[in-house]
Amino acid sequence: MKKKLILVLTVITVFCVVGTLFMASLNAASSTHEAESSNNKLKYAKVNGGNVEFDEKKDAYVEMKKVNAPSSGNATLTFYYSSSKSFPVEIKVNGDTIVKKETFSASSSGQKSFTASMDSGSNNKVKFKIRDAVSGVKLDKVVISTDGSSSSSSSSSSSSSSSSSSSTSSSSSSSSSSSGDITLSAGGDLQGAIDKIQAGKTIYLNSGTYKYSKSIVIKEGNNGSSGKMKKIVAQGNATIDFSGQSYSSSNRGLIVAGNYWHIEGVKIQKAGDNGMLLAGHNNTIEDCDFYANRDTGLQISRYNTNYSSMDKWPSNNTIKDCYSHSNFDPDDGEDADGFAPKLTCGKGNKFIKCVAKYNVDDGWDLYTKSATGKIGSVYFENCEASNNGETESGQSTSNSDGNGFKLGGSKISVDHTLVDCKAYNNKKHGFTWNSNPGKLTLKNCKASGNGGNDFEKVSNQ
Repeated sequence: MKKKLILVLTVITVFCVVGTLFMASLNAASSTHEAESSNNKLKYAKVNGGNVEFDEKKDAYVEMKKVNAPSSGNATLTFYYSSSKSFPVEIKVNGDTIVKKETFSASSSGQKSFTASMDSGSNNKVKFKIRDAVSGVKLDKVVISTDGSSSSSSSSSSSSSSSSSSSTSSSSSSSSSSSGDITLSAGGDLQGAIDKIQAGKTIYLNSGTYKYSKSIVIKEGNNGSSGKMKKIVAQGNATIDFSGQSYSSSNRGLIVAGNYWHIEGVKIQKAGDNGMLLAGHNNTIEDCDFYANRDTGLQISRYNTNYSSMDKWPSNNTIKDCYSHSNFDPDDGEDADGFAPKLTCGKGNKFIKCVAKYNVDDGWDLYTKSATGKIGSVYFENCEASNNGETESGQSTSNSDGNGFKLGGSKISVDHTLVDCKAYNNKKHGFTWNSNPGKLTLKNCKASGNGGNDFEKVSNQ
């Protein structure tokens, strides 16, 4: 009897241990996200085999989207990479900066791990950015591991994620209910989605080319709010193509006349005029690419021509991490800049970490004229204007100005501030006052290789 009791207790103990180990194995889990996934957003980088290879440029990055975390809470992110040189990296998880400038050592098969808070499911974003110009860096994948320590919140988050996924799925076309997010694929009705989306919700654009022959307009009054912005977000490489438009000043690509919109990760190309006219207030344009439009890539000016005072003009917009290049106006090559906060631009507009290259006219044009008068002050930080005056294919005209930063016009006084900005190899001047007698504050700016003066009647502190 005693031997039987011992045997039973032993069996029970074994089952308990096995059960504990089994549950632990369920709670401890991992998932892998490949750097070359088609959902990801690349800047100054390309897919090479099974890796993403970064160009030798500062702030080259891959933003990995739809990254799956097995459970909510703290997760360990392990990055697998190779490089012949050490290099500094900034990592963001769901918009939060995890490391600002962490050094990755040279290695043919390196690994480096960090801890971050993640949400259960595949709605996470991980951004891996190279902070210096380093050649030969390759990223293979990131592995996300969780220990199940937040399993109870994981269950709640998983349920929430499932509900959100259902909402997105049911809104997979612009004809669906506008109460949730909307997901479009190439050929979808973007204008209809814009007209229907509610504050705090997102229009997701799947990878592909969206071709339109008419301007897409976010109308005045179609607003989000400071706490509930309306969003258009690319899932992977989404391009809005307006090549079906004829060359005309009325044929802009995307017109943003509403307030509190956040547009992220979209490429806008080949519009008949501006790629984007930004005419509203308190908008954020992030990680967008403006290419081969037939006027300026992104212009900040009024849309409603009846607005004659600065308080009505577009204000408090932030443009960050955007790239504008090869914009060319076919009549005389004197209008297509990279970015142009000019003529009827309001107060409080900012450009952060933007690049304007190979535009037929100027990198940035802040022109003012007597007919409309003074514009609002513009702030720049870590922006670059290089190789302007011709396009990447060599298109240019004798009328192409080719300045890096053109900071005024018509002897109208406007104050502007530029911090840590660069102007290289432009056809004419790097930084020019262009007859603006206002206070032009340049701090720690750099210029070289420009055809005119690096600093034309402006002083660099």
